Amino acid sequence: MQTEIVSFTSNPKLSLFKAINALQQNSIFVFPTDTVYGIGCLYDNIDGVQEIFKLKTRSFNKPLSAYFSNIEMAMDYIQEPNFLLKIIADQYLPGGLTIVVPKNNKINNLITGNAQTIGIRIPKNNFVLELVEKIGKPLVGTSANISNQPSAKTSKETADYFNGLLPLIISDDQSIQGIESTVISLNNSDLKLLREGAIPFKKIQDYIKSFQ
Repeated sequence: MQTEIVSFTSNPKLSLFKAINALQQNSIFVFPTDTVYGIGCLYDNIDGVQEIFKLKTRSFNKPLSAYFSNIEMAMDYIQEPNFLLKIIADQYLPGGLTIVVPKNNKINNLITGNAQTIGIRIPKNNFVLELVEKIGKPLVGTSANISNQPSAKTSKETADYFNGLLPLIISDDQSIQGIESTVISLNNSDLKLLREGAIPFKKIQDYIKSFQ
């Protein structure tokens, strides 16, 4: 398979066209975010989801995240949200934060490793936000790397991992911070840190206290 690399920085319209075409063909692809590069597909492309796990040699019990264009879109894929979700999302999204919340049955259990939760990602990256807005449904994915290897922070690193294994890499190195997203769990009003990352957890906690 020949892998095409298209620069979003140089040609945003072509990048979106190529990505939409790949998704319509039920392909997986590599894309930039605001933290590290991701590998993903449409949420309802279950064959693609399986391919992501296989290419990364990722355990099927490790969940993927869902990428949305805004928090209102995410509401259609989760159970009844609580007030904290909206408060946190309004302050920190788009941004380097993944919020794990109870999902509804639109999200296949294969995506979540049979967990009844899904990680919400709304990255501060114009490519992802415009792409998801145009296609009208979320992507699912995870960091672009082989499991237990460093996450790709440049398009060259993504090519080193996946050249010849998937059809498309969208590059946008200038948007990559190089620090993975902070992951928090929000169940009812119970807030927990699952992974420290781009946004300090203490900063989130202090912000929430101002509403309590």
